[in-house]
Amino acid sequence: MESKKTFENYSKLSTDFEDLLHSKNYSDFRIIVKSQLQETKTFECHRAILSSRSDYFHGLFRSQMIEAQTGFIEFEDVMPQVMENLLSYIYSGKLEINSENAVEILVFSSRFCFHDLLDFVTDFINDSLSVDTVIHVLGVADSFGIQIMKEKCMKFIAMNFYDIVENGEFFQLSHNDLCDILKEEILDIPDEYFLFNSLIRWIQHEKKLPESTGKQIQKQAFQLQEKMNLFIPQIRFKDFTEKQLNQVSKTSLLRQEIIEDVREFQKLEKSNQVQKLKEMKQKFKKEEMFILSPRSKFPNSSIIKDRHHIALLREWINDNPFFSKMRLAFSSQRDGAKGKIFHEKCDKQGQALVVILTLDGYIFGGYTKVGFDSDLIWESERFKKEGMGHIKDPDAFLFSLANPKNYSPFKVSPKDDSLDYAVFYHSTKGPSFAGDLELRSDLSSGWTNFGWDYKLPFPSLSHGDESKKIFAGSYDSWKVKVVEVFLKKF
Repeated sequence: MESKKTFENYSKLSTDFEDLLHSKNYSDFRIIVKSQLQETKTFECHRAILSSRSDYFHGLFRSQMIEAQTGFIEFEDVMPQVMENLLSYIYSGKLEINSENAVEILVFSSRFCFHDLLDFVTDFINDSLSVDTVIHVLGVADSFGIQIMKEKCMKFIAMNFYDIVENGEFFQLSHNDLCDILKEEILDIPDEYFLFNSLIRWIQHEKKLPESTGKQIQKQAFQLQEKMNLFIPQIRFKDFTEKQLNQVSKTSLLRQEIIEDVREFQKLEKSNQVQKLKEMKQKFKKEEMFILSPRSKFPNSSIIKDRHHIALLREWINDNPFFSKMRLAFSSQRDGAKGKIFHEKCDKQGQALVVILTLDGYIFGGYTKVGFDSDLIWESERFKKEGMGHIKDPDAFLFSLANPKNYSPFKVSPKDDSLDYAVFYHSTKGPSFAGDLELRSDLSSGWTNFGWDYKLPFPSLSHGDESKKIFAGSYDSWKVKVVEVFLKKF
């Protein structure tokens, strides 16, 4: 019987090729780096290796360009150390990337068509983006046409919009980039009125107008109007309060008939006049006046993406301050699937929304206005010793957004005699609600004893085998894919 065994020594291969670069043996092409800040440096290279590792050099050597004929190429817009790092990567397949060289590596990995390196350095920069650096990185990505990095920067800005406005980096955004960011359904803002005022500040900064309010803004209105008209369709004016609409009307930046239309729409919504609402929606859509759908308030969520789910949760919680400052405090996917990590990040933090996605695609969870590990009710000394207890919360509820029976989304409150047990706390287990929903310590699965302490959604249902399966299709054999907990940003 014939036997085979493959010998592999990639480490030695990498080292030998890097030695070839430094030895200059058999080189047939020179890369000359001319820097204004440092001495000119020449790198002796090999056409075969450069062309096999880079589409840029492959195209260069196949062309009739002068560099292919003379045997050298000059660069004046790259530092010698960056070129040395890139060549080391070409020859050895290894490259050390840090916060100081990452942006330059990004630029030249894109320029020289190092596709795998571009993906890696993009992820590296994305992981280290901050509100202080993202606008700079966006500018680089824009200048050099690095679309993948630009998309990541735009998403980061949208997710952290409030902080970027507050620290002043917001004013460095270009008009086109700002317009694209306003189109995002997920935008980190307290409310749409904050966005409206931020846009006024951006226009004033761009046009070098003094910041002002009230009558002074009216005098500047003709200078602001042209720019503001481009932003207006992306602002959700229907989410403005009456007081905010009054303030907007004083700026003369929004036509009075539009403000009156918004007021009329809000009245129709409250009185649920379906046909008239439909007519107004058609009018707004036809005239491209402004967007009616609410922005998503689930930044970074891998579960809550459906606009209808977003609207339902917003309606059920009915707490604008919570939604306006909500943050993803814990994700089992991001932070680790351990109950202890959940407690480290979420205990004593106030109101919380828990969302669970199972491997079968079912979505359910719970909300507590009080939070976890707050005013625990100890049922016994054993409970106290083991770090277990219940929390009273009349405003708590359980909900289902996608379930095996295809029931419409629903939410349910605790039974009147179970308000003291609405939230269950265990120092090592995941987020749990009364005796109805409990997650194991490794967050891989749990129990859904639905109907024990919480009301059932339909009169025809009673607590038993069927009610236990409503959320996830079984009582205790369902498996968790992701658990997310949203808290209010302080």
